[in-house]
Amino acid sequence: MSKKRKHPYHSDFLNEMSVEDFMDAMSNDNRFKHLQIFLSKKEKAAIGDLFLLTSRNGFSIVRLVNLNYQDEKIVFDLLNIEADKIFSLPISIHERRFQYLFLNLDDITNMISRMNLTENRASDPVELDIIQP
Repeated sequence: MSKKRKHPYHSDFLNEMSVEDFMDAMSNDNRFKHLQIFLSKKEKAAIGDLFLLTSRNGFSIVRLVNLNYQDEKIVFDLLNIEADKIFSLPISIHERRFQYLFLNLDDITNMISRMNLTENRASDPVELDIIQP
């Protein structure tokens, strides 16, 4: 007899996933395409990474402390860097509308640094050598 494969949204399947499996699924896996909420130049996001967490209502810098699955929700434990407080953010696996987006903070700061270098080069005065006859 062949073992029946569990559907990707079946709670037993989700309960068996590791934190790394969830992070991979939310970064670049089709099982949770609607939950691909981590934008990072790294292959996948990881526990301990810093993010700019954005929503329709605002944004904040957070550190991903942990995540788990319960009651058909992925629950993110996040440290709000400014307030120095941990809070939980549940996201339903069935939600199809944008609620949150995690932008890797290292990627943002690297982009800004590159942009500042480019702007500084463009604003530097042009030095000309004066040739004496």
